[in-house]
Order: sequence, then structure tokens, then C-alpha cells
Amino acid sequence: MKKTEHSHCLNCDRPLSGPFCAHCGQKDTQLNVNLSYFLKLAFKEVSGYDSRLNKTLKLIFTQPGNITKLHNSGMRSSFIPPVKLYLFISVILFVTLNLFEFTVTSYNSNLPKTHNEYTQPEVPLSFYFDTSSDDSDIYGEKMLYLYKANRMQDVNQGFVNGFSQAMFILLPLFALLLKFTFFEKKNKFVQHLIFSLHFHIFFFSTIFIALLGHQLYGSPIWQILAIVSYLVYLLLSLRKAYTVSFFRAALSCALIFVLHYASFFYAQEVIKSIIVMML
Repeated sequence: MKKTEHSHCLNCDRPLSGPFCAHCGQKDTQLNVNLSYFLKLAFKEVSGYDSRLNKTLKLIFTQPGNITKLHNSGMRSSFIPPVKLYLFISVILFVTLNLFEFTVTSYNSNLPKTHNEYTQPEVPLSFYFDTSSDDSDIYGEKMLYLYKANRMQDVNQGFVNGFSQAMFILLPLFALLLKFTFFEKKNKFVQHLIFSLHFHIFFFSTIFIALLGHQLYGSPIWQILAIVSYLVYLLLSLRKAYTVSFFRAALSCALIFVLHYASFFYAQEVIKSIIVMML
């Protein structure tokens, strides 16, 4: 048995017989720790890093849909909780986008980036309640102003931050698509949400790789590979997690892809419009 740091629990003062208190469950840890130990402990708390992390990631990336099937069948303690892993992966993605200033939205213009006499246009309140205003004159004027004022990086950063928050809305929306598509399975909404979490862990990883590849090599092949990976992974995951035929999985995959991509694209445009008008 592993030796404890203290003879009594520091939380409830009960005698300790192992690394965890049998009364309150608190783990016996060191009090005075160095920086490296603190950072290591913080990383474990955020990512859930232990022997389960490698096992969870390996299963997600090598056996599409199987981890969802195992989770919904009751095998849960062997893997990192999906919400915890999703938050960890999303934090890595969006922090990296901000840290390395990836360009995820831009404005094409042959005009010089100078302030000159162009002033910031006024944005009417009605704009925020008109979802079709993305192509309006006021939007174009505001984009032109930000471009000539050298503030496109502010647009980019605001877009990344806004989209990271919007993904929390798209997660349950994706689960609703699953519930609608596989209505005959009579699965609980939470079971579809678990699939959505596992799938978006993979999805975020492919987005990160595609953006990194595009940033380093400037080739559109990375976006194409990301879309192909999305379709193949979703197809295999649906077939495994919902135990359906290849034909049924393919039809469901096509329907979900179209609706998910449409909502994904619409969210991007709405967020970009709001960010541009608020700057």
C-alpha cells in the first residue's frame, strides 16, 4: 500500500489508511510543493491526465463510435469523462488560435491600409435583429473601415473568442440532429449528447491540424482532408454507435453533414457580423 503524506486527513481529521480518506474521499497530498509539481497537478486536474487519457484518445481516434457505445452501455470509469476531455481539447484549440494569431477570417481589398479621411460608420440598432444584414451596405462600410484602420486582427481575435462560445450551442444542436435522425432508437437525449461530445473532440482535432497545415504550407488540401476525415469518421461512428447498416449510416451521415455544416457556417457569419459591428 502506498505510504501517505500525513497520518490524518487534512479535511476531516480522520485517520488515513491509504492515499484517499475513507470518510470524505479527499486525496492526501503534499502541502509545500515546487512549481513543477504544481503545474503537473494543474494539468492533471484540467485534462484528467492519468492512465485513462491515452486509452480514451486511442479509442476515439482508432475506433470511431466505439467509445460512445461503451460509455452508453455503462463502461465509464475506464475513460476520461467526455465533457472534461471536450473542454480540454477546445481550450487547447482556441488558446492556440489566439496565441499564434491564426487568421480565420479576412477582408480582401486592393485599397491601402491607411486611416485617411474615412470615418467609422454608425450602426443602426436594427442591424442586430436582421439576420440577413451580413451583405448589407453598413456591414461592408464597417469592414472597410476596420481594414483601413488596420484592425483586422481585432476582428480575427473577436471571431475566435465568439465562436468558441458558440460551439456550446452547436453541441446540443448536433445531438438534436442525431435524435431526429435515429428517432426509432428511442435513445435518451444525453446519449446523443455523449456521441456529440466524442465526435467534436475528433472534429476539433482535425480543425486544429487543418489550420496548422494551412498556416505552415498555405495549401487548400488541408481543408479538403479535414472534410474527408469528418465524413469518414462520422460514417464509421454512426454505424458503430447506433448499430445500423452501412447504407443507413451513409444516408444519416449525409443528412447530418449538410445540416451541421449549414449551422456551422451560419454561426460563423452571425458571429463575424456581430464582432465587426461591435468594434
